[in-house]
Amino acid sequence: MTARLTYTIPQVCEAVNTSRSLLYQEIQAGRLRILKIGRKTLVTDAALRAWVDLLESNTQKKRAESASATV
Repeated sequence: MTARLTYTIPQVCEAVNTSRSLLYQEIQAGRLRILKIGRKTLVTDAALRAWVDLLESNTQKKRAESASATV
């Protein structure tokens, strides 16, 4: 079985367990890159992984800031 190269918005929502509106907010903010083919919106595997990495990085930064503020 080959790995997927692209995902539709509903597939991304299911994969990361989030809402469609949140994904479009992330797209508008420039944090999640997309491809447009006609009217279809696609997210590449690389873009999805980069977005998840960004979310993880931001979460770790917030935890570190919170920990240093309470010390």
